[in-house]
Order: sequence, then structure tokens, then C-alpha cells
Amino acid sequence: MCSRRTLVWCSMVIFIISSTNVFAQKWYSENFDGFKVEKIDGQENWIFEPIAGAGRVSPEISKDIFRGNSGKSLKVISNSMCSKKFPDQGKHKGIQYVSYFANVEELGADAVLQNYIGGNNVKWQAAVVFNMKGNLKISAFDGKKGSMQETTVSYTLKEWHHVRIVINFDKEIYDVYLNNELAAEDFTFRGAGQNPSLDWITFGLNHPKVIVVYVDDLEVGEGEGEHTEVSPVEKSENKLSLTWSKIKIGY
Repeated sequence: MCSRRTLVWCSMVIFIISSTNVFAQKWYSENFDGFKVEKIDGQENWIFEPIAGAGRVSPEISKDIFRGNSGKSLKVISNSMCSKKFPDQGKHKGIQYVSYFANVEELGADAVLQNYIGGNNVKWQAAVVFNMKGNLKISAFDGKKGSMQETTVSYTLKEWHHVRIVINFDKEIYDVYLNNELAAEDFTFRGAGQNPSLDWITFGLNHPKVIVVYVDDLEVGEGEGEHTEVSPVEKSENKLSLTWSKIKIGY
């Protein structure tokens, strides 16, 4: 028979695990390791995004730079854009999060890594518009001001940086974190009234500017995604270690 202390401890563990699953439940993840080293277009329902227009190309899967000791990543180059439509379209409402790691190897002074996130069909009038800029700053679109707003948070070249975006589809607002630091708070949607749920994501640069950026360990889920937070800058973290850390907190 369990002692009173054991029962209390077990109840606490169950509560923690249950809370983690309720408030931060992952429903999609991709580390690109299972992809072929070629254009991402057509792999695992990722496509070259048509709204990019004529003369654009598909981003590639690369094994040159990745998080961890082995693997692959998404390589974004000039004039390239891709998108992913998630399963269960229209169902991911309320508070959702998007988490990924970006390594900017080369980015011209007037270039940006563009990240759009939204609902229904892929469109420029997205819920979230987030950029990593050539001046080593980040910016996001704030509907209240009607334009991209550069934040005070900066990044460094040739290192992995953690991006986490928390989106409230009911209130049509979002927060942006870079390496766990709050960079944008309560920014309103670009496409107000047009994005009821988290249905898709894009990465790319729709211009012939200098850009080489790697994206890895994409994760999407319900809640704020605090469990995805890690040390500010990671140069060579083993993905197995990251997985083990999730297991230890009951994820």
C-alpha cells in the first residue's frame, strides 16, 4: 500500500504532466533529417510557395549545417520560398505556438528572412509576419501601427538562435521571443479577421537579395510552448540531449 507521502508525490507528478500536456501540447514537429538532400518542394507536403511569383525557386534541404552532431536542415536562399499546410485545417484555434531554430550564415544589409504564419489559405495578409534582418535586428508586423516594427533584440551570424512565437487567435495578437527574450508583445495580426486558426507557415525571401539561412527543429503546438525554451545560443547541441530534456520534464 502506498504511503501518504508517496500518494502526494504521485499526485504532484500527475498534475505536472497533465498541466504540461494541456497548456503546451505539441502537435507537429520536423527536424528535416528524413528528407532528401534536394529541393524541399514535394517532400512531406512542403511545397514551393506559388505566391512567391515567377522566377522564384524552392528552398533546399541541406546536410552542411544542422543542429546537433548529425542531421539536416532547411536552407533558405535568395528568391526562394516554401510553405507547409498543417493537418486538421481550421482546428488549431485559441493559443498556439511556433518554435524553431535559425542560423543566419549570410544576409545582405537590405535582405530579410521572412516567416509568415496564418490561417485558411496562404497569403501575404497573414496573422504573423516575422523577419530576421540584415542589420542583425529582428522585426515583426504590428497591425496597430500598420507596419513592420524593428525590435531592440538582436542576433549574431553563424550561430543557432531560438525563435518562439505565441499566437492568440481569439484576440488576434502575438508575442515573439528570441533566445527566450521577449522581443514583441501583443502585436496585432496583419490580416485581421482573415486568420482564425494556425493552418500554415512559410519561410523564404521573395527578392533577389543575398541570403543563406538554415532552419531546424520546427515545432508547433497548443499553448505557449515554454518547454521549448533552451539556452540563448547553441553552437553544437546534440538533438538527443534536447529530446532527453523533454522526457525529464514529462513532455
